[in-house]
Amino acid sequence: MFEGLYSNISQKYPKRRDLYDRKVLLEDFLRDEKEFNLKEVIKTFIENLKELLEEDESLLLIEKISLLDGTLKKLKEQYSDEDLPNLEDFYRDLSPVLMQKYWELNLNPHNKEAFEHLFLHSLHIALEEEIYIWQEKIV
Repeated sequence: MFEGLYSNISQKYPKRRDLYDRKVLLEDFLRDEKEFNLKEVIKTFIENLKELLEEDESLLLIEKISLLDGTLKKLKEQYSDEDLPNLEDFYRDLSPVLMQKYWELNLNPHNKEAFEHLFLHSLHIALEEEIYIWQEKIV
């Protein structure tokens, strides 16, 4: 008679542990949901970059990078006195990587890797460089 009565309670309400383990987003610093701490902002930024490395579609990755860049620009407007993360170095590093990969692709006619893969690999290399740069700043 009461078999299914309480079986779905755990589905309706999140576990307390889930509330405390919620991932911090850069947007949280914009909405004052998280007290501003430059070191925390940089750590959150690095985590965002690591998540981007998991993306395996170039167009989706470009969209996510653009969204991250927009959030960083909003943070810069709100906290203009701080040395906040930005993607300027990422964009600057991406250009030579793309040119190098394209040159290597045309240099070896037997290794015709798809342009999609070439672009995705170049984005990943530039993201890894960006992660390294910002990790050095919080050590």
